[in-house]
Amino acid sequence: MATPPPVTDTLAQFVTKIEFAAIPEEALANAKMHLLDTLGVALAGTREPVAGIALDYCKRIGPVGESTIWGTKSKAAAPTAAFANGLLSHALDYDDWDAFIHVGHPTSMLLGAGLSIGESTGASGEELLKAYVLGIEVMCKLAANCPNVQDRGFHSTPVWGSLGAAVACASLLKLDDSQLKAALGIAASAAGGIHRQQGSMVKPFHAGNAARNRRLDHLRLPQEPDLQRIRIQPVIRRLPTRQQHEPERSRLSELSTVEQRHRDDQ
Repeated sequence: MATPPPVTDTLAQFVTKIEFAAIPEEALANAKMHLLDTLGVALAGTREPVAGIALDYCKRIGPVGESTIWGTKSKAAAPTAAFANGLLSHALDYDDWDAFIHVGHPTSMLLGAGLSIGESTGASGEELLKAYVLGIEVMCKLAANCPNVQDRGFHSTPVWGSLGAAVACASLLKLDDSQLKAALGIAASAAGGIHRQQGSMVKPFHAGNAARNRRLDHLRLPQEPDLQRIRIQPVIRRLPTRQQHEPERSRLSELSTVEQRHRDDQ
């Protein structure tokens, strides 16, 4: 049997090759529902004590009129706005949540990151929707093929959210395969959060930090061969799946009906 391609190659090609027209209408409808729901809970979250702390922090960093902090009249640098908006979305803990593959609360980070960079770059609504769907698809596939990180003491929301947000922003920035693989490696290095901090003000900080971790357009991404050294492939290779000790690569290579429809259209 032929050896499947490296996981990061599969993910990068999926993200960079898919066109908006290949995304099923059902996926787009669900995306719009999740995005609107997250904006609603973020606006409600502005009344929480943790929101005041975060907004004060953003003001002290310094205003840059690039991206809006939701529910306020303030604008900030896109990374700062992504942090604030990701935190606000998770402040009440009412944002969308997965109960099956332990991917956490995905939209708080993807929308916090995607909308801040979309505003700063002038992205269209279609581009934002596509970026969101791709980010969700990749982070869910990764989570489904890896152990439950919460069993190992980590908070799954920022672990997978950092990677999903990186994918969403890479799509908005139109990064190529090599740049996207580097972006995933950088985001993986910045991902993290402790599960025992559930119920504290630090928990929404996890989501804000993951949204900010994705901010890669202000970095000068390394060139080959450095790109090869920072990919997430070696990490994925060492992680056991839920059922066995070797990665179940066949599942990662089957990236939903979106990929199949894209192939059929070629």
